[in-house]
Amino acid sequence: MTNDSLKPLHSLEGMPILRGDYLLSLLQAAVSFGAVSDSGLESIQVQLFTLLAEQTRRYTGGASSSVRTETAQHLMQSLCYTISVYLKGLNSHDAALQQLLNAQLPTLFDQGQIILKRRVSLAKHLLQMVQKNRILTPNLAYNDTISNGLPLFFRHYDLYYSAHESPGSVDYPLGYDRMDLTGVEAVFEYLSALRLENQFCQCFDSQLIHRLILCSNPSYAEDLQNICQFVLLNSLGRILCDKSPYSLWLNRTDLSLLRRLFSGKDAAETQNRLTAALKPLLGELHISSSAMEEHLTHCIANQADWVKYCCSNGMLQRVFLTNQ
Repeated sequence: MTNDSLKPLHSLEGMPILRGDYLLSLLQAAVSFGAVSDSGLESIQVQLFTLLAEQTRRYTGGASSSVRTETAQHLMQSLCYTISVYLKGLNSHDAALQQLLNAQLPTLFDQGQIILKRRVSLAKHLLQMVQKNRILTPNLAYNDTISNGLPLFFRHYDLYYSAHESPGSVDYPLGYDRMDLTGVEAVFEYLSALRLENQFCQCFDSQLIHRLILCSNPSYAEDLQNICQFVLLNSLGRILCDKSPYSLWLNRTDLSLLRRLFSGKDAAETQNRLTAALKPLLGELHISSSAMEEHLTHCIANQADWVKYCCSNGMLQRVFLTNQ
């Protein structure tokens, strides 16, 4: 293949290319946008099927290059996932397409394998950090995910033949989760977010957090509820009431003030008001992490519609919890 296969005037930057199925999505965008020639696309397809045949021979221990259709599809998904991991690391759709058109796919697969092995190692380290700094809570989903579900992933993950699969059990919901990835990418992103949420909650007394959530939901230990969202919203509420966030609890006077602040606001205005309180909150907690600020900003965006709904329907006490 030559550089002529790519038409540089047709940039793919800014196009809505999926993270979770990157290789296929990139090629579909390139074809629809005229950024790849028919010969360039055909060459990629031939290389993919040649690579699949070689992978199948390895999978069968050299006995055959032919397997059941379901198995072949599974191996192809794993191949595409691995190549996608490498291409996404280039942080440029145009650069990724150039690599597809001008490099050999077995080389891209090998590079993807190197990245996956490194990602697995980093994810294991993240799990150790999450287990070390876990929240003391009776919530079953939280504890089971950290103690059993996530370790199960590492015991059964096959990055060579099933790189796209996510063995294990992750039931505990995050405050924000795009949920558009699979395999070790999904686990790494989940653990990164969970670590941030743990760090945030570690700024507060665990028994105080327990009593706060118990006030809202007496059966929260058995429910699939994110812990961080309760802590985040009440600590933001205290900041908006010009109080220290550490005690978390709000009173009826605070609730009246918050009701006036959010009354008549749409979801965007509600989100903006909460987000404006985030920087002061992080300052009070002595948190300077940009990753933490970004994640909590997404968590706030996830809650904005709920806050608006509760305020409009006289239920703001379900968002900002009081001890009265």
